[in-house]
Amino acid sequence: MADAYGVVAIEEMDMRYWARRVRVEQDENQEQSQRWQRNVACISSLRAILVAAIEARSGRITKLQPEYTTQMCSGCGHVEAFDAKREVIHTWECGHTHDQDENAARNLMRAASGSGVVDGAPALAMA
Repeated sequence: MADAYGVVAIEEMDMRYWARRVRVEQDENQEQSQRWQRNVACISSLRAILVAAIEARSGRITKLQPEYTTQMCSGCGHVEAFDAKREVIHTWECGHTHDQDENAARNLMRAASGSGVVDGAPALAMA
């Protein structure tokens, strides 16, 4: 990935928020809690590895605020609130239908590059 993309756009998130979940010893369903904490640790590690790999190859990391990346239609820009926990694929009033992660990635890419290409190199967005 680091060799294929000149620019990578990622959401600027404080992963500590996700790690503040109920402690394992406080949770009756320890198995579920342990899985959640491992997932958070994996996401943090992946982000760190990705940033290091891109920077080592003189690529550019663009960190963007995550506000409305899921709620804004990547087709027309219309912002519409919906329950993202229950609705993975959403159809906006404009008629566009998107998977919420793909939609957010397209919005991040557009925000980072304006066109999906930065400095002649393809851009990659990760929601």
